[in-house]
Amino acid sequence: MGANLIGANLQGANLADANLKWVVISPETQIDRKWRLVWEIVNGHAQGKNLAQADLSGADLDWADLRGANLAQADLRGARLVGANLQEADLQGADLRWASLEGANLSRADLGAACLQLASLRGAILSPETQIDRKWRLVWEIVNGHAQ
Repeated sequence: MGANLIGANLQGANLADANLKWVVISPETQIDRKWRLVWEIVNGHAQGKNLAQADLSGADLDWADLRGANLAQADLRGARLVGANLQEADLQGADLRWASLEGANLSRADLGAACLQLASLRGAILSPETQIDRKWRLVWEIVNGHAQ
């Protein structure tokens, strides 16, 4: 089980790269909206939540740790996921149109049938195990200078 943060005051805390999975919080826990959203996502409390335009990136390497998150079929249109850790995340069928994925770690993520039209993949990290439609892998290769 994770840390018990019930009633804690975390306003203004930099939780960049913090693993919030299994962490216990309550409605009384004072935490910035971004980090509460990260907590909801990694703990499976974001089903049905509209994540379009969500900002899960920020300045000073203030990225979100979304390792293993279930974001299948999620509406992430225009979401800012710059530098986010999405290793092993389930993004099957996610709508990522216009999403900013610059520098996001997508190693071993499943992006099968994800809509990536106009998404920015510059600097995104893909591994050979990343599941992504051939078309989008080719786009990633071209944008990042890996095309042969």
